[in-house]
Amino acid sequence: MITGSDLLQISVARINMERSELEEAGVIDKGIDGDKAWSNFGRDIDTFIVKLPQSRLAALAAMIQRRANRQR
Repeated sequence: MITGSDLLQISVARINMERSELEEAGVIDKGIDGDKAWSNFGRDIDTFIVKLPQSRLAALAAMIQRRANRQR
């Protein structure tokens, strides 16, 4: 079950993500190959997330979890 605190952590992570973090986590490709994904992320983050392949979705979730663990 997602708690209010979990939802807040996810929202804070989403608005503070930088391209380099997404690249390092494997959510988007590095360099020019990731330009379209980065543009899509900035334009409509919700649709970007919904369309992520499972492996990249898992990488994004792990990235958010690491952020949350650092903030505790």
